[in-house]
Amino acid sequence: NLTTRSSLTGIFLCLVNYPEVIITIQGEIDNHRSEMPYTEATILEGLRLISPVPLNAFRRASEDIDFEGMVIPKNALILINSWHFLHDENKWEDPWTFNPKRFLDDQGNLLPIDHPRRK
Repeated sequence: NLTTRSSLTGIFLCLVNYPEVIITIQGEIDNHRSEMPYTEATILEGLRLISPVPLNAFRRASEDIDFEGMVIPKNALILINSWHFLHDENKWEDPWTFNPKRFLDDQGNLLPIDHPRRK
């Protein structure tokens, strides 16, 4: 929608020119994030589904790695296909459906950062 795009562009331009507003907003988010689990789960799910960076930056193997019967030698460059693992049906139930609740526990709290779905 042109109106939405124009509005967001205008707001972002204001924020770029008034960094103190960004700092205030970020502080508010940081202070109240624990009270916004569904909002944070929605952001996580949006990033998972959209996968804005489908291929992550190259990584270098720091040692020989045995991966599923293959050896990745030390110093080999590795390109991680995050699109694949963020849409893998073996890891995600119904991966093509937008479902923020997959990042919430049964009480509606955000899953801890060390939970397998958050990793």
